[in-house]
Amino acid sequence: MPKVHIRTYGCQMNERDSEQVAQMFADGGYTVTADETDADAILVNTCSVRDQAEQKALELSKKLKEDWTVTLSHEALELVGDPEANLLVQGPHPEHPKRQVFHWFEMCDAVQAETYGVDGIEVSNFVLPLYFTSSAERGGRNDFLGVKHRGKTLQSFGVNPGGYIGFYDPKLRGEDKNTTFELDNDPRALRRQRIKRQLETGRGMLRRRRAVVE
Repeated sequence: MPKVHIRTYGCQMNERDSEQVAQMFADGGYTVTADETDADAILVNTCSVRDQAEQKALELSKKLKEDWTVTLSHEALELVGDPEANLLVQGPHPEHPKRQVFHWFEMCDAVQAETYGVDGIEVSNFVLPLYFTSSAERGGRNDFLGVKHRGKTLQSFGVNPGGYIGFYDPKLRGEDKNTTFELDNDPRALRRQRIKRQLETGRGMLRRRRAVVE
């Protein structure tokens, strides 16, 4: 009976794909072996989607003129927090606090201009769970670095200079109710959003495309 060895590189979806392919080989009379030296055939299952995402992130880092480690750590943290880009948290509208909207569950956008070093490698700052709550806690902080701007640290559902936040506003007219907010006269935040639109990358673009389809 012929033997096949399946080698998988990629995400959990790739692992599931490999399991299905292994069953197809078994149904076809093959034995799946963990020893590639004992196999008559070797199948390598890779993730082209992930490679495309990495290439887009590298291109984005060049356009933004920031270290690629900052850009990729930013995107990696947000994939960990909300891999499908479909989580929302109810909170106040950034300009009209008495009105409730649904904030994108993004880990870095609000503090994206801030970085820190880990063993000499620059990575992105990120928000903490307390950020997505409506009330402050004594001794708590809303982001990892806790940088003060004008004497204050990041507020819940707030944004620091250079950052922006996205949210779904049910009261907006038109098909796309997803929008963003940044501080007044903040060229860094506006530039990042403009570059992402030009490259057609970023999770905000994904949310907007999904809204149009729906």
